[in-house]
Amino acid sequence: MKTITHITIAAIISIFLFTSCEEVIEIDLNSSNPVINAQALIEEGTTASVRLMYSTDYFDGGDPEYIENSTVVIEDGSGNTETLEYSGEGYYESNLITGELNTRYTISFTTDEGQYTASSELKTPVTIQNISFEESLNSPPGSTGNQYTIIMDFTNDESQSNYYLIRFF
Repeated sequence: MKTITHITIAAIISIFLFTSCEEVIEIDLNSSNPVINAQALIEEGTTASVRLMYSTDYFDGGDPEYIENSTVVIEDGSGNTETLEYSGEGYYESNLITGELNTRYTISFTTDEGQYTASSELKTPVTIQNISFEESLNSPPGSTGNQYTIIMDFTNDESQSNYYLIRFF
């Protein structure tokens, strides 16, 4: 009799442990109106490129709407200015002003909604002193093959506000 009671209790506990409740949670994600998205790039020795477009709603799978009729102006730290030429798909390209280290650049553009201005400085790149890799003991679930960890040594100039983007492939 004791054995049956223990088995019955174990079965009841197992039912509670292995039975799960499922509740559907409705999340109301709001749609949003498009906002202007400006992406600008200038690197040492190259001319500037600016792309203007409107953001798209999360639920809208369509292509973004490009801003094609803007006046885009770039100014360097010496006061030189250039109006960028439209080249298609929201891109505006510079032909004269090239990137120089430790120079502040200001981009301004005008749309139907108003005028916008942004500036940034092209800083001296940080020197990588050492780069190596080692085989990793851990790997993501479902991965096959060897996994490696990249180790980089570089010195950060604490007197400057720096932001690093490290790409590897």
